Order: sequence, then C-alpha cells, then structure tokens
Amino acid sequence: MKIALVMWYNDKIKEYADINYKINYEYCKKFGYDLIRSNQCLTNHVWLERFFLIKKNIDKYDYIIWIDADAHFIYPFIPLTKIIKRNLDKHFIFSEDMKHYSTLRDNNIPNLNVGIFIIKNTDYSKELLNNWIDYAIKIKDNGEEKKAFDQDSIAILIKKNYKNLKNMSIILPFGILQRFSYKKINKNKKIIVKYPILLLKYKLTHPFICHHAGESHDTRVKLSKKYYDKLLKY
Repeated sequence: MKIALVMWYNDKIKEYADINYKINYEYCKKFGYDLIRSNQCLTNHVWLERFFLIKKNIDKYDYIIWIDADAHFIYPFIPLTKIIKRNLDKHFIFSEDMKHYSTLRDNNIPNLNVGIFIIKNTDYSKELLNNWIDYAIKIKDNGEEKKAFDQDSIAILIKKNYKNLKNMSIILPFGILQRFSYKKINKNKKIIVKYPILLLKYKLTHPFICHHAGESHDTRVKLSKKYYDKLLKY
C-alpha cells in the first residue's frame, strides 16, 4: 500500500510548522510513507492550497493523508494502515471534532475537524474532491460562512448525502485520529474519560496525532518544540 502524508504551510507559520514537519518526517520514515511538503501558492486563498496539493499527488498513491501544519504524530508511532485496513470500503476517513464548532451554527451538520483526513485514490474521491472545492468557494462567495470554508463545506455535503457521501466516508470519534493540546482537553473532562473506551475499541494505545488547534502562534511553537525535544530523547 503506497501512502503519502501531505503538509502545506507558508512562512507565516513556518516557526512551528517546521518543527511539526520534523516530527512527521520521523513518523513517515518509520513506516515507509512519503512526506510531501509545499509552500507553493497556486491560489489567492491559503485554505484552498491543501486541495490542489492533494490533487497534484493523489494519482501517485493508494492513499493521501492530509495533516495541518499545527499537528504532529504522537510517539510511540502507530501506522495509519491500522485505520485504513478497517475502512477499506471508505473513500474518505474523517475525524470528529471535540465539540460542535460549526461556524454556520447548524447543529444538524456532522461534527468534524479536517486537521487530519485520509483520501483513497479512486475516481469517486477525485470527483468528490472537486465538488468539495467548488462548494467551499460557493459558501465563501455567498458570505454564508466566515472561517472554515473547507471544514463546513464537506460537513454540509455529508449532511445532504451528496453522491452517497454518508456511505462512502466515515467520521471516526474524536480521540482516535487526533486529540487537541492538553490545555484544551483539560477544559472538558469528559473527553479524557472517553479516550480509554474508544482506544480499546480500535485497539490503539493513544490517538495518532496531537493537533494544536485554536492555540496562539507562540503556544504552538512552545508545544511543538517541547514535544520534538521529548522525541529526540526517545
């Protein structure tokens, strides 16, 4: 199974993104995954760059994994094939968010966080990826949404079951693919309680990645550097 991890970031967040790249590089090296990094701007919108980077590389791999630049894998490393092999019939594998953050204020749309997601190389996924881009741009242009164009747009498409997306994708519970920084987790004690139950079900010892979502730039640098230094000791 040929797998690539994809990261995109610019100089604005390079200070912490470079650290996470180093951690993710060690992860990929362990399991023989390719790690693709880019800062090339193909559009006028940073949030769109991930899509075009994925589209550029998907035909070379069986699976592409997107990971945000403020996220890194957790040691001891666990191969993502553990999740992929459990969901071979799914073209998209998403992660639930810690709580419902939809900026559309629509609690009926699926709760997800696209800091990490997995795409299978199929005609279906490539077509859906184009639809995802188009719908995200439409939401932005209509002024319906102010922040997470990419995240809310795919959630809406799942809610509408666009092209049977509910059956063609899966949203894994929060705490499997990702957890957030301890600072945020500690604000919600229930999340800590849920972890062991979920991890036992999926035969995991811990989530795959730590995502410093919502943290300040300086905090992201501090947390990523602290973890990288810890990884060097291992």
